[in-house]
Amino acid sequence: MLRSYRITRVTGDRFGGTWVTSEFAKRNISYLPSERSKSELYTDLLPILNSRGCDLLDNDRIVTQLVGLERRTGRSGKDSIDHGPGGHDDVANAAAGALVLASKLHGDGRDFRERRERRGLDWRPTMPAHPRTPGSEPSIWWMNW
Repeated sequence: MLRSYRITRVTGDRFGGTWVTSEFAKRNISYLPSERSKSELYTDLLPILNSRGCDLLDNDRIVTQLVGLERRTGRSGKDSIDHGPGGHDDVANAAAGALVLASKLHGDGRDFRERRERRGLDWRPTMPAHPRTPGSEPSIWWMNW
C-alpha cells in the first residue's frame, strides 16, 4: 500500500527493535525511529490542536483516546503524558506522530489555508482515491507505540 502512494520512508517508534526496520527494508521502505517519545509527541500536538492547525478525523477512537490522556509528574519532576489505567492510546499516538511530523515538515498549515481561501478554494486536503481490500483498515504512516 505504501508503494502505491509513492511512500519510501516511514517514521515510527522503537517497538520491536530491528525486526520492524528489517521487515520494511525487505520491501524497500526506510523505517526511521522517532526522535520524540510519545509523551513529547502529545506535548507537541497540543498547540497544533489548540491553534486549529489541523483537523482531526471524525473518529470516536481518536477523540476518546486523546481525551483519556493523563499528565503525570514523576519523582524527578519530569512530566509524562500517557493513557490512564486500562486505557489505550494506539490511535491517538499514531495521529499525534503523523500530525507533529507533518507540522514540522510543512508548518502549522495556516499559510496554506490562507492562500487557498484567498483564491476561493477549500483548504481541506483530499486523499486520492485508493483501491482497498475489503475489510482492511486504512493505513496510518506513523507506526504505533
